[in-house]
Parts: sequence; structure tokens; C-alpha cells
Amino acid sequence: MNKVLMIFSNSYEGHYARDLAHGFNKNGIEIAFVSLNGAAEPNWIKDFQAKDFSFRFHKSHHIIWKTVILYKLIREYKPDILQTHLFIAGITGLLSGKLASTPVVHTRHHIDEHYQSGTFIHRWIDRTVARKSKHVVVCSKAAKKWLVEIEGISDSHITVINQGFDFSYLQPSAEAIAKAAKDLEFSEENLNIICVARYSRAKGQDYLLYAISELVQTVPNLSLTYMGPGDSSWLVTLIHELNLGDFVKVLSARKDVPACIAAADMIVHPSLADSFSQLVIEAQAVGGLLIATDIAAAREQIVDGVTGVIVPPRDSKSIVQAVLGLMSKPELSSSMRQNGPSHVQEKFTWQRMVDEEISCLRTYL
Repeated sequence: MNKVLMIFSNSYEGHYARDLAHGFNKNGIEIAFVSLNGAAEPNWIKDFQAKDFSFRFHKSHHIIWKTVILYKLIREYKPDILQTHLFIAGITGLLSGKLASTPVVHTRHHIDEHYQSGTFIHRWIDRTVARKSKHVVVCSKAAKKWLVEIEGISDSHITVINQGFDFSYLQPSAEAIAKAAKDLEFSEENLNIICVARYSRAKGQDYLLYAISELVQTVPNLSLTYMGPGDSSWLVTLIHELNLGDFVKVLSARKDVPACIAAADMIVHPSLADSFSQLVIEAQAVGGLLIATDIAAAREQIVDGVTGVIVPPRDSKSIVQAVLGLMSKPELSSSMRQNGPSHVQEKFTWQRMVDEEISCLRTYL
């Protein structure tokens, strides 16, 4: 295997693609990336001698035109194998790969999100892409179980590769943490809670808001900061309806997420749909005090009561109890902050992820 083309629906600027580029480069494998919405080339591309072909695409292009452009790129670049990431990339990558007679391994980054907020067409395409690809990679055992039991994908057609992390990037300096605290207007007198996720009802932000409306009755010095990409208008409306404007801020995405969560007193991740949560790993890596819902890979990522607290999904009262419980048990909270970093640094290394990724692609080439 000499050349791999990674195809993403949107931007691939984050740590996942960066660490793949680093690892493939170290193993002497040429790697190229495509963002099908024409996202800007990340700064780290040249560091690992990776190639970027995203400039050939634009977010306004119809999916058929994206497929045509991708097919032409495959014929020109001649990768040994394609690896697709996310929904649109799965469709276009599969079609283009079939036309160009190039094997396609599809990475499925979600589990049941289209069962919660999608349509029959979304679900049918998910199943079809998974079945027709050469192989499927998922980020957790929970995701594999879903694909086998709900979507009818063969067990042998799926490989589990947990995401890995370069923890040198997850060690914000004291200065960076102080700056984040100032930017987010955290106060030493307050209980500063943060929730970092894409704005979507599938991420359960409303359940956290209902919990806050109850918590402020007994913890009036509480502040909640939402942070992430997407349309937050529905959440802002709910905040006004619950008269929580004095307690809650809704902010756009920031690049200094590790510093922000390290600056917070607690991190709550109330998601209803995750295959594998990057935020959960980041929160433990920086020694954050984490409360997360019991969905998908939560128990693969968190040791309940040791590195974080796991609560039932769609249950605002359980979030209330978890917050109050941690406030009343400072020794437990302190031990969780100490246990988190060593736990994730041992289990979720980027080197392990890259080795498993390369082995999988070589197997299905």
C-alpha cells in the first residue's frame, strides 16, 4: 500500500486526520485528503508531507457533480485505496470508487443519529454504503453492535478502531487556561459548567438546560456555557422560555477547547447520539470533572465513578443529582480529576490508532 485518499464530507482540520497524516507519513505511506465542501487546507498538511485536493470542490456543488470530480481525481491520483468519512463522503466515495475500480473502506462516525433526526432515505443510504463498501471501520464496540443488530451488517464486515489522541496537544498551559476563563467570563465565586458540542437536539443540550433550571434553585451562583458549531437558535429560544438568561451563555465554536474545559469546574456531555465522543476523552485528558450520558461508547471511554460520572440519557434529574453529588464529595471529585489523564493516555494513543488503521486498510486493499 503506497497511496491512500481520505475523503471527508466537511473540514478535516481536527486532530483525527492530523494524527492519521502523521502516522501514515512515519510508515512511508503517501496520504492525500479531500473535503467535499472545499474547506480550507489545514496548517498541518505540509508538516507531514500530505496532499490536499479540497480546492477542486465547493460546498455549492451538487452531489452528482462532486461524484464526477472525485472520480476524475481518483483516475488522476491513482490511490491504492479510498477511505471515506461521514455521510456525503460515504455516498460519493462509494460511487466514485466503484466507477474507478478502487476499493473503498468506509468509516462510520455515527450510530443512531439518522434514526433520531434523519429520514428513511438517510437510513437506507447508511445501510447501503456500509454493505457495499469493501469494509467498514467504526470507532466503538457499541457502534459495531448497532450496525450488526439494527442495520443487519455482517459482523465480519466491521472492524472497531477506537480513535486515538496526541496528548501533547491536550496539555493547555496555565496561561491558556487563564485566558479561556477570562474569555468565558468564569468567576471563582460561581460553579462554572461547560457543555461543548455541535448544536443539535441529538446532543441533548435541552436536557441539560432543564437540569440547570432546577439546579439554580439551590445553587444560585451557577453559570452554564454552551459552546460549539451549528445553529443554536432553538436553544436560545428555550433559554428565554425558561428565564435562564442570567445563568446561561451560548457561544460559537472555539479552537482552544482543551483550555476551556480545563478552566471549567464541571463538564457535562448530555448527548443522545455519539459513536465515540472526542469531548469525553479531552475532558478526562485535562483532568476535568466529567458528567456524561450512558450512550454508545460512554462505558468504553469512562470508568464510571473513577474517571467520570455516567448518567442515564434524557434524564435531567439524574444530571441534577450528579452535579450536587460531586459538589458534596470534594475528595471523590479530586480523585476523578487525577485518574482521568492516566486512563485515557494509556488506552487512547494515536500511535495505536494509526497502526490498527494501516493494518485494516492493507487487509482490505
